Amino acid sequence: MSEDVTVRPATHGQAWEDMLLGDTWTLHRLGIDRTTAIKNAGRHWGPPAPSMLPGERLWRLRVGELPVYVSVCPEEASPIVMFNSFYCPDDDLERAILERLETMLSEEG
Repeated sequence: MSEDVTVRPATHGQAWEDMLLGDTWTLHRLGIDRTTAIKNAGRHWGPPAPSMLPGERLWRLRVGELPVYVSVCPEEASPIVMFNSFYCPDDDLERAILERLETMLSEEG
C-alpha cells in the first residue's frame, strides 16, 4: 500500500495555510541516518523550507491534501515525521505514509 502513497512538496500557499492550523503535531521518528535522509529528501523534494529552529532542515509536504512534514535537526540522529493534530491520517494511511517516507529517505544511490 505504501507504493500507492504520493508524496509531494507543499505549495507556498499550502505552507502558509499550515501556519494557521496551530502548533500541535504528532511525531514519529524514522530509523534512518540523518545524512542519508537529508540527501534523499533534497533529491526528492528540493531544498528545505525556512524553519524557526536554528539548523533544522524542514520539508513541508503533502499526501493528497494532508500536511506531512519531515524534520531533520542538528541534535537528532534521525529524521522526524510530523502530522498536524487537526489533520491526522487514520492508522492505515499513517502506516503507509511512514513506510513510503522511510523507503524514499533510505534509498541508496
